[in-house]
Amino acid sequence: MIYLALSILFSSLIYVVFSLVGKRNTPLFPVLIVNYLVAGFVALSRGLQSSNNPSFEWWPVALFLGGLFISIFMVMAKTTQKFGLATASVASKMSLVIPVLVAILIFNDSVYPMKVIGITLGIISVLLLTYRKKNRIEKNKGADWKLPIILFLGSGVIDTALKYTEEKYFSGNPSDFFVASLFFLAGAFGLIVHAIQTKGQVKINRQTLRFGVVLGVVNYGSIYYLLKSLSSPGVEASVIFPVNNVGIVGLSTLLGLIFFRERISYVKMLGLVFAVLAVLILNLV
Repeated sequence: MIYLALSILFSSLIYVVFSLVGKRNTPLFPVLIVNYLVAGFVALSRGLQSSNNPSFEWWPVALFLGGLFISIFMVMAKTTQKFGLATASVASKMSLVIPVLVAILIFNDSVYPMKVIGITLGIISVLLLTYRKKNRIEKNKGADWKLPIILFLGSGVIDTALKYTEEKYFSGNPSDFFVASLFFLAGAFGLIVHAIQTKGQVKINRQTLRFGVVLGVVNYGSIYYLLKSLSSPGVEASVIFPVNNVGIVGLSTLLGLIFFRERISYVKMLGLVFAVLAVLILNLV
């Protein structure tokens, strides 16, 4: 359970860093690039200290996830800044319905009627927590609501791919070299895109470095300890994901209320109730 608790803590801190980046008006994309490079070096340093002989059969999955990481992380950051910690964390973490379904259909996890009810409640909670009243003054109002939906789907694909990789290649001992590859590839993709956008004039100041370093360490912890949780014997993925995700939803929402004084409407409060009920039901079946 310690790995699961650490995964919840580090994942929740990601949203806090995103909020601070937005409040300080720091350019986001350079922060993400630095974050991935730092996380890659942390994972690589841990991997080099390991006595295990690395196998690189997983490189196609790492290549796919590297590109997806930078894309979804950018969407996650934008969602946090536009909708707040609660909505961003729930849109991301209630995507548990995707890996849970895959775990049931492909990895033969157990299934009961209550599990189906829990998944349904999870979908409803995402819809409630992404609800926003229309604002006539707001431009781009048609684009905003798409962010949580993209975050929901992308996060589900990432979690599913991580479970697949753990099941196929690691069998209880996740590789730091795999984690390092994910982060380095994501950083490389981001650096290429940023260089094209800025015509080769990549600018990274001290504030960008500070946020990037902190986010990199936090990001590494969130992925590594999730993989360790998935590698724990005797616990199904269809249970790991709900417990992990409701903890992140609860902690990040609490942090948003305490430190950023985020307002939560009655609709979002109802969404949080549905989210908690969904995860509790999935955890009890």
